[in-house]
Amino acid sequence: MRWIMWAVLFLGSLTGCVGTPLAAVADQARQQGFEGVLWVAEGDRVLLQQATGPLHQGRSQDGPLRVDSPVRLASISKTMTAVAVMQQVQAGRWRLDDALGQHWPDFPQAAAHGITLRQLLNHTSGLPNPDTQADFYRADRQPPPSVQDDALAACAGPPTAAPGARFEYNNCDYLVLGALLQRVRQQPLARLLTEAVLVPAGLRATRLQTAEDTGLPVQVQGSWQEKPGDARQFDGPRNVARYHGSGGLVGTVPEVGQWAQALLQGRLLGPEALREMTTPNPWGAALSLWAYTLPAIDGAPALRVWERQGWIGGVRWLLLMTPEPPQRVVVVMSTRGEWDLSQSWQGQGLGVQLLRALRR
Repeated sequence: MRWIMWAVLFLGSLTGCVGTPLAAVADQARQQGFEGVLWVAEGDRVLLQQATGPLHQGRSQDGPLRVDSPVRLASISKTMTAVAVMQQVQAGRWRLDDALGQHWPDFPQAAAHGITLRQLLNHTSGLPNPDTQADFYRADRQPPPSVQDDALAACAGPPTAAPGARFEYNNCDYLVLGALLQRVRQQPLARLLTEAVLVPAGLRATRLQTAEDTGLPVQVQGSWQEKPGDARQFDGPRNVARYHGSGGLVGTVPEVGQWAQALLQGRLLGPEALREMTTPNPWGAALSLWAYTLPAIDGAPALRVWERQGWIGGVRWLLLMTPEPPQRVVVVMSTRGEWDLSQSWQGQGLGVQLLRALRR
């Protein structure tokens, strides 16, 4: 009987798009080995939501993956932290070119005081990288993490480059921003993000994991292969709370899509703040997003795209948004870490295929 229940759950995770170009792209991905969740919307209409593959909440299979299975959002979290920062800018409390030392005068690394909020948001700060500390995210690391303690422990060492000198992707940028938000607003980061970002976007199942939070469900575990034929590897114990504003949110694929719709529709930021957030620098990086134009193809016009990726362990994310009407959102969450979701800016990959299927 269990297989019948699983089949019912799987079929219930499909939104009617049978026979459409979207369905053809989704079917092809499944045949090629994709496992994960696909979610596509145009305006307010959800055109595709489909879960494929097994659900792992550890190393054992626990049934079929569901569209609403709880997943660590990885660096999708950075976009939500960035919106909270931009709300402070929009309210006139901060300016993007304010120095870190202006708002955190006792930050212990004096060389970092001149880093601007803009440089933190677009990864040109030159701060050290917590990923170089082998045990930083380890589940059993003590003491329990606080956002300010972790920002000081991981990010207050000597900078690796002068502020603004080069692009270097780095979780410390958003650890520091989260700690700064909490410090200046004088409320826990989890509550601040919930009140300022998640609730206005209508999200109910998404929240920042904290050391004190024991109520979160067990999250989807991803896996990966080093090369075809190898045994699959699963992510080991990991303290997701230690990512804080850089990757500590847990939610569902549909709510990531709903959050993107809220951003596109101006429900989180006004036009000027949204323009600032989505304007790319010379490296193509905007403020927590990448912004670029897909070239015209097959008679369809060029398409402006905002992109965000995320990756923790074997779980990978791709979020694509098109700001011009009809506004479209594509969310791809893969539970196979070797599935390449980094090709969109080149006009290739599953996310672009889904976007182009919408234009046929």
